[in-house]
Amino acid sequence: MNEPERVEALVVGGGPAGLAVGMLLSQAGVETVVCERRSFPVEKPCGEGIMPSGVAHLRQLGIEAFLAPDTYARFYGIRYFTNGGLATGRFAEGPGWGMTRTTLSNAMYRRALAEPRLSVLENVRVAGIERSQGRWVVGLCTGKTFWVRLLIGADGLHSPVRRWAGLSGPMGPRRRWGLRRHFRMRPWSEYVEVYWGGGVEAYITPCGPNCVDVAFLWDEDQKREDDDAVGFDTFLRRFPALGTLLLPGEPLDTVRGAGPLWQTVRSPVADGVMLVGDAAGYIDAITGEGISLALAQTQALTDTAVSALKTTKDMPPVALLQPYARACRQIGRPYRLMTRSLLAISRHPRIADRIVDLLAHGPDVFQTLLSINMGYLPTPSRVAVSLARLVWKARKESEK
Repeated sequence: MNEPERVEALVVGGGPAGLAVGMLLSQAGVETVVCERRSFPVEKPCGEGIMPSGVAHLRQLGIEAFLAPDTYARFYGIRYFTNGGLATGRFAEGPGWGMTRTTLSNAMYRRALAEPRLSVLENVRVAGIERSQGRWVVGLCTGKTFWVRLLIGADGLHSPVRRWAGLSGPMGPRRRWGLRRHFRMRPWSEYVEVYWGGGVEAYITPCGPNCVDVAFLWDEDQKREDDDAVGFDTFLRRFPALGTLLLPGEPLDTVRGAGPLWQTVRSPVADGVMLVGDAAGYIDAITGEGISLALAQTQALTDTAVSALKTTKDMPPVALLQPYARACRQIGRPYRLMTRSLLAISRHPRIADRIVDLLAHGPDVFQTLLSINMGYLPTPSRVAVSLARLVWKARKESEK
């Protein structure tokens, strides 16, 4: 084994969470290495809509300067469709960004290269991790080794770092999967559109002047008798109106999938180990908060990591990393509430119809729920007033 190179922190995974952590630690004076097993820009199947809260974090990192205007689209809210129902919720906090994952990855990678205390390595895998003299010795497939005080897992849904550290929890109660494909065509809406179909949802995100992302989320047991297979085309046939809208479009790529989505963790921290993004636990993509949640975690992780590294000369014990664990729970509380609620609704078309009908009569309530989902918690009085208006409007409509 070669003589290890000493660095303070090593991040496994060069997705948005990993690159953001690397940049923030570098800015805080921490020598950091990010290791990515693929080449940049990194592809990943996802809905590709970044909520306004995530946009705010990306702007703080300076990512906007690395985005050409014709590589992404702004969207201004969420639009729900059910069987005959339609409800539109507009963001109170400004627009979100729709962009392909490779566009985001390329911009973040280029921005990360400007950080003087950050090294980003691509096409490398972690081959081994050992504990030695109060630090981690991390060996890469290239033969290079690092002697690090803090190991950060930003390596996705099925995180090897999470498994290696013994932080994985039990299997989630719902086995949900996702598929995604891009179409070359002009977006027809300035909203992310969500079509509900009883155990299957379709998500349409504008990703640029001539690009639309179509994604499906579904429960593992949602195959119907008339389905020839579980796949993109099968699900598209369940939404005839959407299929008609996509007729002018040309598929830009092959279908990509991911799952099962629900991944639990015992804790996002252990001695000398921290997890962030999907690696730190994930429920579902139904609320579109994945990237925004991960970026919020990166700042909390950085604050805790910098303090812990200053407190001890070796790897920080788990007790020093607990502030991050508490911050993760707090950051994720609105997301967990909204996600579990929508998952409960997703399997029941009649309930979804009724909810969408109510939201159609109360766009201010819809807007408030979107703000709650992003962690912008409104005052109790604002929630009460919004709910009162929704009930009043629903009653007036029923009297017609």
